[in-house]
Amino acid sequence: MTHDGNRRESLVPDDAATEQAADDLCEAARILNHVTAESAGLAGPATVYGVMGAIATVASRFDQTLQQLDQFLSREHREHRLAHDHGALEEVMDAYGRATLHARHLTSGLSEAARQAQESINYVHGITPSEDAGPPVSREVAPEPGAAPGVTRRCRGARLKRFHGRGKGA
Repeated sequence: MTHDGNRRESLVPDDAATEQAADDLCEAARILNHVTAESAGLAGPATVYGVMGAIATVASRFDQTLQQLDQFLSREHREHRLAHDHGALEEVMDAYGRATLHARHLTSGLSEAARQAQESINYVHGITPSEDAGPPVSREVAPEPGAAPGVTRRCRGARLKRFHGRGKGA
């Protein structure tokens, strides 16, 4: 299945088209993993933002697919068109239903988490090398060993000067 820009192909629903769509989905995930592993594949935070949005959207769409797969097998089972090679079809269908429901919950969670991740970086942007002054430099002096928490050498020195400057004989 090839896509030309945003043009959608009309699919004749049959098993071959369904399996091809699933294969294309797997291939798209493989390609995404490959391109995001390369630094050139992630030029900036906007790319991460877009990919997170796509992951959230795809995950939310899986719910419908999982529900449709479950409905199909349930209908086939109700109409006595299924069998199991090792007997206990009822148990297998129950386990399948529970696992499908669990998968639907997980995809919902993935969608929500990916959307939250996307929203959290909404205002993050890259900076040009001329803007990059390196990491922020802390002006705070490290505390003296044994000093009270939050008291730096600079702070302690200022306190001592004030104390001794105003003390006896000053």
